[in-house]
Amino acid sequence: MAPFKSTQSFSVGTFLKTFRNRDAVGPAALNSPVRTRLEVLEEYVYTGQTSTTLSVTRNTKFITFAGIAEGGNGGPGGGAGGGGGAANLAGYTIGPTGIYEETTLYIGIGYAAPTYVRTDSHSGPIIFELNRGTDGPGGGGGAANPTYSSVAGGDGGAGGPRFNNGTAGDSVTNSGAGGGGGGGFGDGSPVVAGGSGGSGGSVTMSSPFIAPNGGGPASAWTFGPAGGWNPAGNGADGSLPGSGTGGAGAAGVMFNSVAYGGGGGGGGGAPSAPGYGAGGSGMSGFLIVQLHTSA
Repeated sequence: MAPFKSTQSFSVGTFLKTFRNRDAVGPAALNSPVRTRLEVLEEYVYTGQTSTTLSVTRNTKFITFAGIAEGGNGGPGGGAGGGGGAANLAGYTIGPTGIYEETTLYIGIGYAAPTYVRTDSHSGPIIFELNRGTDGPGGGGGAANPTYSSVAGGDGGAGGPRFNNGTAGDSVTNSGAGGGGGGGFGDGSPVVAGGSGGSGGSVTMSSPFIAPNGGGPASAWTFGPAGGWNPAGNGADGSLPGSGTGGAGAAGVMFNSVAYGGGGGGGGGAPSAPGYGAGGSGMSGFLIVQLHTSA
């Protein structure tokens, strides 16, 4: 019997390429001749002081992070305003790699520390980090980090010397602003008023922003459209005659109608202790984690 001979030719190279692309995800999937799998995204949102872990889903190829670090606290007694937290609102993506499959991410926000994501442990290798604003009397904004495409927070305003006003905190775009410096002390007898506290910096919100993917378990969320204020971040006035007034807390990034990352205002000075005004508290931070997963 004569051997069977096909009348249809098929390139072995084309066949292998088609098979390799069968389960393509991400950009490669756009040119895949055959699609048997779709890209699935999971999304997690963490706000406020957080120390937790997240198990990465099997077959995860890309992980995207975004968020802001907490703002620094204002210094007491005519102290500087707290610095604003550094932020990345557009998203920072790692991958593709198999290293992150079926591993555990260690996540931290707040507790006077940067917003971070690490592997192995809470002191393990860093894969994403946003710098916290510095407390007064230093009051520096959280530094930008080019590795994670973060934007620096605003510096806190300087505290006023005796009889002088505190200065305003720095205004910023897409990060935490700096708190206003506390007013300097005056005289208690005869009474001569101290200085006024400085204003907190403002925040401008400007796209691009990372977009919610709707995959859950996080609920849908929104940014902006403008920075927001938190009066709880204002520094306290000095409590004695001749005291200065506290600096105003700064604006922060608006996320789900809550402000994050702004620095606290410096406290007002006083002619003597214990009349010094306390510094205001910096705003907390948040973190978004998106897992890009084949399923």
